[in-house]
Amino acid sequence: MLDIGTAYIVTAYALLGLALLQISALATRLLSSSWLGWWAASNLLLGIGTLLVGLQTHIPTWLSIHSANALTLFGYLTLLASIRSFAGKPVRWQWMALVGTALSAALVVAFPEPNQFAARIALLCLVFACCDGLIIREGRDLWRREQLTSAKLLAVLFAISSALLMLRSGLAATGNIGSRLLAAGSDVSHWLVMFGVIFVTLRGIVLLFMLAERNQNALQMLAWSDPLTGALNRAGLANAFAATVRTMRRTPEAVLSLILIDLDHFKAINDTRGHAAGDAVLKGLVEAMRTCLPEATIGRCGGDEFAVLLKSSTPAQLRSCTQHLRETFAAHARRHPLTSGISATLSIGIARCSVQSAKLDHLVAAADKALYESKSRGRDCVSFASLEIAA
Repeated sequence: MLDIGTAYIVTAYALLGLALLQISALATRLLSSSWLGWWAASNLLLGIGTLLVGLQTHIPTWLSIHSANALTLFGYLTLLASIRSFAGKPVRWQWMALVGTALSAALVVAFPEPNQFAARIALLCLVFACCDGLIIREGRDLWRREQLTSAKLLAVLFAISSALLMLRSGLAATGNIGSRLLAAGSDVSHWLVMFGVIFVTLRGIVLLFMLAERNQNALQMLAWSDPLTGALNRAGLANAFAATVRTMRRTPEAVLSLILIDLDHFKAINDTRGHAAGDAVLKGLVEAMRTCLPEATIGRCGGDEFAVLLKSSTPAQLRSCTQHLRETFAAHARRHPLTSGISATLSIGIARCSVQSAKLDHLVAAADKALYESKSRGRDCVSFASLEIAA
């Protein structure tokens, strides 16, 4: 069986190898992100700290205990910094440095002797478990905000790691981890160490999965988005519609609404004010839709026509929110320097149907008829299609 000292050394080499790869990626600008720098620093610190622990019987105590503990502690803190940076959150490195220095000093002062390793392990494992808990929270937030499946894997791995650390802290606090850190044996504490060093490596690698998934999602959004306005294109709207229907069908009585919006006299704006003004109007409309319809899915069907998907809105609510949209858009156009003085109005057609019978082409056709009715009535108004047409 692999002894504990060898397990530490093997894990250290894995972490140091990963750190060198990350530093190479940063040096060659293959990847250039602050979170990768923090992650490389974390692996470097954890690798050196773990190596010093594995060499405990061959090097001085101040290196194998106090220096190793400090490096490992800062390695955990920088790993937390890496996850926060990946999530786009600020890294408070001053506080991190203060906490790491204070805890390292406290360990040296309170437990200076080699035979006090159980007390040091109890405290360090508790601190490491708290760091893991904070990373679990970051993983949960990443999943909710970006829908990264790999963020779930991150949370699971760190939850297991945190549980192992808490268990080891408890064993150390009650004096049930043996007489020496690297002693041979097969009791629970030794197996905890074996599993723990494996998870230290695995949970770091999951960041690569998160990066790959985020990049894939970004490429997918580029393929599904209109480059001018940032709204979904036709393909993106069709995908969003299918996903929305799948979710809403869990509620049989749910109703789905589709709003088609057409910019009145858009060609005249382009002809008289120029294409820059036309682009500003389109962007302003999408901005107004996001302000007035924050829960909606917005797509650009082409030219000056947009589609909006809304869940479970009543006709009265739809009439109110579209009126608010028309007013907000008109005010935006008046304020913009390229479009001030123009009459910016919208013709709108709305169709609603049960989610159980919802088909995108049927809803679009029904909303398009309602939109045509709005134009026939002189534009700058809202018309509804009947439920029967949309079904």
